[in-house]
Amino acid sequence: MNRLFDKIPEELFAPLSRKYKTVYAFSLITLYHLLRNQKTDVKRSDFAISLKSQGEERMQLFSIETDRLDDKDEEETVEVEAGGNKEDEASILSQKVNYIIRKLSKCGWYIISRNPKTNVEYLYLPSFSIQMLKLLDDPSSIGPNMAVALITTLYGSLIANWIAVPIATKLRAKNRKEIMLKEVICEGILSIQAGENPRVIEEKLKSFLAPADREAVLGGDGKGGGQGGDA
Repeated sequence: MNRLFDKIPEELFAPLSRKYKTVYAFSLITLYHLLRNQKTDVKRSDFAISLKSQGEERMQLFSIETDRLDDKDEEETVEVEAGGNKEDEASILSQKVNYIIRKLSKCGWYIISRNPKTNVEYLYLPSFSIQMLKLLDDPSSIGPNMAVALITTLYGSLIANWIAVPIATKLRAKNRKEIMLKEVICEGILSIQAGENPRVIEEKLKSFLAPADREAVLGGDGKGGGQGGDA
């Protein structure tokens, strides 16, 4: 999971939190439709043409200078003057579209790369961008997917705390006891092989026990010795 979030750029969702977030969302949805129709890398020129033809009304409300107020760092200033004829309006529209394409690329939604053979620019989308675009295109799928995620999280938490964790705790305790038992056996065998005194071996092996268990062993020995004396 950490590796997944390491791949996602920090500024990926920045365009969707700006004043003109609807324009950026429309641009991303348009890009997803192009990608779904072409099923290959999208040409930058095709993306620009689609934005101009389908989003001309939205672009009229878009202002580069106002959008740049949301930027944390300073970028090159883009001078846009309102024109009265169609050529000026087309030029302004092209500047806005190119600005949006550069902004989305800078935020990490895609990588603009030029083919050295054809000299054509393509938009290469990473896998996480494609998944995000699917959600933007169909917001109704977010609710069911989130419900499934919450249910699986609930079941996972219940299974972990009621079943898995108690079992793991018991297994861990049994494992520690088994390890201690094996160590006592090995130490006893080595001591007998070395010819040590039985009393020394007994005291050495008792050192492996916890104080409460050691007292229980000593109490059992004392009880047994008392019965032998009475006999």
